[in-house]
Amino acid sequence: MTCLLRVYTPDSPLIHQGKIASNDIIVVDRDALQNGNTASYQGACQNLFLAADTTDDQELLNLVQECTLDSLCGIYTGGLVTATDVQRLNTILSAVEAETGRPDQSLSILFELGSRPAAFSAVGNWPVTVATRITALTWCENTLKQAIGATSTRSSTGSYLSPFLTAQAQIVMAAAALEVPAFDTSHNAANPHEFQKWTQEARAMGFAGKAVTNESELRTVRQYFNRPS
Repeated sequence: MTCLLRVYTPDSPLIHQGKIASNDIIVVDRDALQNGNTASYQGACQNLFLAADTTDDQELLNLVQECTLDSLCGIYTGGLVTATDVQRLNTILSAVEAETGRPDQSLSILFELGSRPAAFSAVGNWPVTVATRITALTWCENTLKQAIGATSTRSSTGSYLSPFLTAQAQIVMAAAALEVPAFDTSHNAANPHEFQKWTQEARAMGFAGKAVTNESELRTVRQYFNRPS
């Protein structure tokens, strides 16, 4: 796995043009599954997650129950901070598995950090026994920017300001502690050269891959992350 793509609309060109590799990660929003448009995703990849942008237990339960994708691997959420949050989500997913006839522990959690800053320091301390469903960690630069009230994420030289560099490092360390891969955030890069530079830095830091938004970024991430160490 090297690329993580979030799909917001049913007509995503990367999906329909067959640009996604079978081992990439696709995160699908509820709106992208509207009108029963699931055929495009069923065979697109082996790692398909449903975006769950809610912390309400009943809403989350309903969301996962409504998903008809047989190839669904789990949910993508940013609503976790404590080990108790993870345990509660485990309970919800166990209920869905029981009701839909899925094997126990078959639904995983892809956790995005950013909306709740306290999670950056907490996640590395989650007991491995509690976090058995966590399959990967990632973070969102823009979401964290909003959460802490920052006006910028980078200095005039293009380097991360300290809160964001710290967040980036914490993701790698937490993923290592949980023994799962870490995916770096997507970027609002000004040009392909800038995105290439940041992709190289992410690989050097120990990330397993990177979130992408278009085909150019997809090619760049594969180019650098598929190279031998």
